[in-house]
Amino acid sequence: MLEILPTADVWAGASAESAMRMYHWYFLARPRPLPETLIGGDAEFFLRYTLASWAEKGFQFDAVSLADYAACFSDPACIHASCEDYRAGIECDCEFDAADRTAGRKITAPLLVLWGAPGRLHRVSRMLEVWQQWANDVRGEPLDCGHFIPEEAPDALCDRLLAFFAS
Repeated sequence: MLEILPTADVWAGASAESAMRMYHWYFLARPRPLPETLIGGDAEFFLRYTLASWAEKGFQFDAVSLADYAACFSDPACIHASCEDYRAGIECDCEFDAADRTAGRKITAPLLVLWGAPGRLHRVSRMLEVWQQWANDVRGEPLDCGHFIPEEAPDALCDRLLAFFAS
């Protein structure tokens, strides 16, 4: 798992602080057509603002990747699909998580959890503790990056993945 918690746990932990830090969860989950219309008014601004707020300070996406993100996110179907993902997160995903939790189902395969550390030190124990409720064998650590681990810390990610899969 890269920089993610189970959806049900994110919604259960909703607070004023999380609303400000993770505004996109709340905004993108709003009923259609509100977020689609507002984003569609200036998709590139929304994309650049959001990417910059999630990355570690000073990180810049390479021009080719940023252009690809912008091209995809200027497509109304892509904007809609992104919103639908967050709508499912507050609707059926929470139902599926609750059913798994009630039935006592856990992930039985080893699970690697990695997340960006700067400015997120409060998450170190929380990330592992939360995933331990969902999986039997949880391993992980913070990396020196923001939200975009593959882009911001590709070598560290590759090292962790190779070690994990070798074990």
